[in-house]
Amino acid sequence: MRWAGRVYVGSGMLEGDDPEMAWIQHDLYFSHGPPLLVNGRSTLSYLWLECVVRIGALAATNEWCKQNRLRLSEVRAFDHRMVQPHHEHIAAYYRWAFWRYTHIRPGESKYEERRAAMFEAWRDYLLREVPSLMENETIAIAFAKLLVYRNFDASDRHGDNLGRLLVERYGLECLAETWRGRPK
Repeated sequence: MRWAGRVYVGSGMLEGDDPEMAWIQHDLYFSHGPPLLVNGRSTLSYLWLECVVRIGALAATNEWCKQNRLRLSEVRAFDHRMVQPHHEHIAAYYRWAFWRYTHIRPGESKYEERRAAMFEAWRDYLLREVPSLMENETIAIAFAKLLVYRNFDASDRHGDNLGRLLVERYGLECLAETWRGRPK
């Protein structure tokens, strides 16, 4: 396995990884049509909203949060590529740690029913995991800095920091062994 830019390249596809779930995670990230919304939002928008809420709560005790909470809440658009590697890490962890043990096998139900169950399972995980993720003050601030300092030089530094924090939380194995980590 080797580090190739921002993508960790592993030795192949993890047994039990599910490319169909990965595409569902992708579609929910960008909100490609209903019912792919988390609380009426894409995953990307939901991450931002939860970060805004947490930074607002931290403003009473953290000077950076106090000075930048309004700026963060006024962010209306940002380049999704700044957040995408971090989303992919969370998504890979979900597929690696949870989904491969519980997912509905092809042929067990109708395609539409199976896909709806996959959307619901991922959405339910996000609704629990993202607030939990933002409870970590260091992660919430790193994510906020990534969005507030939107030019790529500054956000890359904060993105690298956020990446290190997610490695501490989720590890690297899930990235190295999932289908997105397979050699091209």
